[in-house]
Amino acid sequence: MSEEAFGKIFQTAEEASLQPLSDEERAAERRMFDEARARWHTTPPADPASIPERFHDDYVGTDHEGRTYDPQTRQWYDELGRLGK
Repeated sequence: MSEEAFGKIFQTAEEASLQPLSDEERAAERRMFDEARARWHTTPPADPASIPERFHDDYVGTDHEGRTYDPQTRQWYDELGRLGK
């Protein structure tokens, strides 16, 4: 049975008359996901000079303050160069 909470209506898939994806639709979705992931992994990181000044201090006052990110290894390092968690 549908349930309303916080101005939203929650239903099961059957109540909403949703049909499961066919194998062809599922394969097409997987291809699109794989293509997007391939583009993401081949896109070079932004040149820091091209990032507006107002975004340069986004990590100040957060858990990432003083840390650096190495896009080659996709790892965060602390202010002493140790591998972060």
